Amino acid sequence: MVADPNTLTGWERVLFAAIGVVVGFLLNEIKSLWVRNRKHRAYWSALRAEVEYAKGRAQMYVDDEIMAPLYRLPTQAFTTCYPELLADGAVSEAEATTLMAFYAEVDTFNRGLDRAGDADDVKNISAEYSRNVLKAQQLISEGALYKAATTSLRPHVTDARS
Repeated sequence: MVADPNTLTGWERVLFAAIGVVVGFLLNEIKSLWVRNRKHRAYWSALRAEVEYAKGRAQMYVDDEIMAPLYRLPTQAFTTCYPELLADGAVSEAEATTLMAFYAEVDTFNRGLDRAGDADDVKNISAEYSRNVLKAQQLISEGALYKAATTSLRPHVTDARS
C-alpha cells in the first residue's frame, strides 16, 4: 500500500524523508565500500605482479652474469599503490615492514646497476657486480626478502598460484 502524499501528516512526511535519507546514505556507503575493496584488490595484484617481475629480473641477473645490464627493476606499482593502501589503512605493520624492505633492496640493486653502468674500468664493474649479485639473491625465490614480501601479499591476492 502506497501512502498518498496529500494525506500524510507532518510527522509522517518527516519519517518518510528520514527513511529516504537513511536508505540513500546506506546505498552510498555500500557502493563506496565496494569501490574501495575493488581498488585495493587491484593494488595488491599490481604489487604482487611487480614483485614477481622483479624476482624474474633479479634471477636473470644472477643467471646471465651480465655485469652492467641496461634493465632496472620496476618500482612503479609500489610508488603508486603502496601509499594509497597505507592511507586507507589496508596494510598491517608487518606487511609494511616486509614490503618496504623488499623495495629498499630493489632501490639499492637499481643504484648498484647504475654504478656498474657508470664504472670506468673492469675492476670497478666487477666489484659492483659482486655487490649486486648479493642484492639480487635477496630478491629471488630463495631470498629472504622475496619470501617475506610474497607472504605479506598472499592473503590479499588469490588465484591459482596462491
